[in-house]
Amino acid sequence: MESQNEENEPNPRPDKLPTIKRWTELIRDVGLIIGIPTLIIIGSKMYGLQIESLKAQNEVLKSRNEILGEFSYDRALARINSQKKLFDQEREELESEIASLETSSADKSDAIAVLKRILFANKERAKQFDKQIQILRELREIDPMQLEIFIQSLIREKANERDN
Repeated sequence: MESQNEENEPNPRPDKLPTIKRWTELIRDVGLIIGIPTLIIIGSKMYGLQIESLKAQNEVLKSRNEILGEFSYDRALARINSQKKLFDQEREELESEIASLETSSADKSDAIAVLKRILFANKERAKQFDKQIQILRELREIDPMQLEIFIQSLIREKANERDN
């Protein structure tokens, strides 16, 4: 009896299969129609955000380099000026010592000659400091990276002087 009922009742599957197929095709088509433009819009917005963040990062780096350049300039200028003041003080001491030796009654011509050579070298070094200050001022207007290179050369020069 069961087999007769199965034969008499129509099979529901064959009728629903085309309907299910149409719905899945419709969902797929709607997904493609909506999905691809949505992905393009999302992608372009993310690209725009990335560009904006890179621009902001670039501005931050520029301002950081500017600040570092200012501090480097100030440090280098302070270092050069302090060295120049030391040389000026040493020059004044040498000049007073030479004057006192020249006025003394004893023959100190050798000592005076040595002190005059030291004084001459001191004056030449003071002229170099003036040139370095001028160059430093010019570099400040040009580029912070060139300023850093200049500072490094000053440091190497100072190290060479200590070694000699």
